[in-house]
Amino acid sequence: MHRDGHPAVMSISNPPPPLLPLLPAVTHSRYHAREELRRALDVDVAARVGPDAYLLPATPAGTWQRRREVSLARCVAACDRLGPDVVLSHVSAAILYGLWVPNAEWPVHTTQQFRAGSPRQVDEHVRHCRPLTADEVVETPAGLRITSLERTIVDTITMLSPDWALAVADSAMRLVLGPTRSDKNGERDLLRREWSDVLEERGPRRGRRHARAVLAIADHRSESPLESRMRCAVARAGLPTPALQVEVVTHLGDRYVDLGWWLTSPDGTRRFVGFEVDGDVKYDEADSESARNAVAAEKRREDAIRESIRSEGCEVTMLRSSDDIEHDVDRLARALDPSGRMTRIPNLDLLSTRAYSILKQQARSRP
Repeated sequence: MHRDGHPAVMSISNPPPPLLPLLPAVTHSRYHAREELRRALDVDVAARVGPDAYLLPATPAGTWQRRREVSLARCVAACDRLGPDVVLSHVSAAILYGLWVPNAEWPVHTTQQFRAGSPRQVDEHVRHCRPLTADEVVETPAGLRITSLERTIVDTITMLSPDWALAVADSAMRLVLGPTRSDKNGERDLLRREWSDVLEERGPRRGRRHARAVLAIADHRSESPLESRMRCAVARAGLPTPALQVEVVTHLGDRYVDLGWWLTSPDGTRRFVGFEVDGDVKYDEADSESARNAVAAEKRREDAIRESIRSEGCEVTMLRSSDDIEHDVDRLARALDPSGRMTRIPNLDLLSTRAYSILKQQARSRP
């Protein structure tokens, strides 16, 4: 491996390290009066991110930006405290790669090859004891050592719930293949095989069941974490697999539907069911005038899509996401199968580890 962190021989799953986020500055108590620091902590203009390590945030409290800033600061503080040989891993490495992880103030995760004398999690620090090969460690431009992308994917998707694991895998594919709507079936399938091989050869045992199912449906064409999580819920419920980023030629130009199904009813009627994700999220953060303009533009877009598909002799049903994924799956199931006769085989491997264990216990207890 070269000093700049690029593998000597590149492969599809080991692209050059991406431009990592600007890391926040971490300060220490010796640089501040005790009372000043205490007051700053009390009013939430400072955050403790490690033993004698503090962040003076640049982002407002209670926002996703603050939570991300605290998670990054904990990584910086851990590397300062533990020295240059520490390797950031799991969700900490995923955040540095810019992958889609749940928005929270994460404890820092590191991987080491020896067993520490202290407990596994201490003071917002989770230590994983596992050997790492030379090509599983990358050095960032800032001097932090993190696990390689494929190692980070395997470690992270086994520790997260299946829906967020798919978000991580999808965003990693977007990092490698680019944020494109084109199919790229061959490259996508190659990535699935490569990452599945890493999972089977070196991945942790816990979480491997749902990680296999996640990698089997990972796709670079998902454009948001919510879209990935919705796809996971659709697969778990046993609904038909959707087409992603369905292209529709309209009088406004080419437009795309996030998830789409082309169906034929028993009476021969052709139908299209489309599902749009993130429909309202982008409007909530805009001012009122921008929001009105966005809503009007979105209505023109959807009307053009409906008109184009109907001109081909298809009935059209368009649905939008809400803030309840399971409710959205129920709505989608009714739209896909109005008669309720569709055979559905739920994918139990996409249940969380806890839900799967409960289901197995219930099955054993039945007479």
